[in-house]
Amino acid sequence: MSQGAVQIQKNPSQAPYLVWPVARREFYASISLAMLLPVGWGTIIFGWRMLAVLLVSLGAATLVHAGLSRFTRRGNVLVHVHTVAGVMTLVALSNPQWPGWIVACAAALLPAIAWVLGGPGREWVHPSAALALVMTLGMPAAMAMHNVGEIRNAELGTVFHDAILARNRLFMGDVRDQHPAPLYRWSRSSQLDGDDAMQMQRPDYIAQQALDDVSAQLRNAELTADGGLVPAPKTYQQIHEGLDQVLVAQLPAMDLVLIGAMPGQVGTVCLLGILAGGLYLSYRTILRFRSALMFLVTFVLAELLLTLWPASVHHLGFWGLLSVLDNLGGELLTLWGYSVLGSDMLFAAVFLLALPGTEPLTSRGRRAFLVTAGLAAGFLHRWNLPILPATTILMLLMPARGIFDLAFSRRSWLAR
Repeated sequence: MSQGAVQIQKNPSQAPYLVWPVARREFYASISLAMLLPVGWGTIIFGWRMLAVLLVSLGAATLVHAGLSRFTRRGNVLVHVHTVAGVMTLVALSNPQWPGWIVACAAALLPAIAWVLGGPGREWVHPSAALALVMTLGMPAAMAMHNVGEIRNAELGTVFHDAILARNRLFMGDVRDQHPAPLYRWSRSSQLDGDDAMQMQRPDYIAQQALDDVSAQLRNAELTADGGLVPAPKTYQQIHEGLDQVLVAQLPAMDLVLIGAMPGQVGTVCLLGILAGGLYLSYRTILRFRSALMFLVTFVLAELLLTLWPASVHHLGFWGLLSVLDNLGGELLTLWGYSVLGSDMLFAAVFLLALPGTEPLTSRGRRAFLVTAGLAAGFLHRWNLPILPATTILMLLMPARGIFDLAFSRRSWLAR
């Protein structure tokens, strides 16, 4: 048998589990390779800072990994490609406005955490995703305290803004050199007073805010008896006027969303790149296509059920809801599409589910886990909170994957 093909863990306190080091390295290398497309597009749409953050983070994590492997006995359990995959995931889930040195420090912690836990596969949650979630919650406050992301326009103050580079400043521009855009169009720097980036809000945030406004108007709408209790015509007129302003001036064209010309995390905006990475991982039998599809379908259904809030649906009743779908169905479906595509749903379904240990082992437990996670993530995203809903739910449920295996295992008299 070739050297390194199979190893047996020599730990008397545990069973002699088999480990395939070569296959494990190829496993994490494939995930890192698949993540190059979405992260690479992030460096183009958000600028050279993202490439610098990626390279510095990889260097910091590699230095810590090499030191632990060289000077500690326990360091031989570390796998470098596992560290690389963790850094890629961390950078992909980072906001382009975050200070690079903080992301690099978080990346340097990844091999140290793996060393403490005893190597890859021992963690309860993926440290890279967990660190990204912690920074998502705490970074805006830290940036406001230190005036990070200060805008040159004095009337805007030192407020944190999402932005993408102008069309003629891709990769070479500075995403912090921002200017407000009058309309949501992919402008050139000449239309931004010479600045590199155009400020804009995330399309999912705008879409969900518009859906909330529609729900509020329908909840307070006067119902008239017109073949059933339906909203009065003036209600529809007011809603159409508001939605026209949102769809024309505040939301990008759908083709820009598909190619990733929108603000968001570095690796979550390039939908086509994520799909290409998912197809590659499915081809390599690393990603379960059925698992990703089940998670996506339940997430989308949860968002669809909450397009209008339950209080509005209760006020409208059956005939009122049919009237709303007849008069506003196209606009509501468009806003729902922007809301879904602007989330981290696709990235989580492809890359987080591809990482080992995310899902339960048994098929029935895995299906229950994915349905629960998809529904919970969709409901959480609909609340329009400043977090990564799909990543958050998967990381919260990941420690309970053994419970899903026990609760939904197939009972047999042979196992008694």
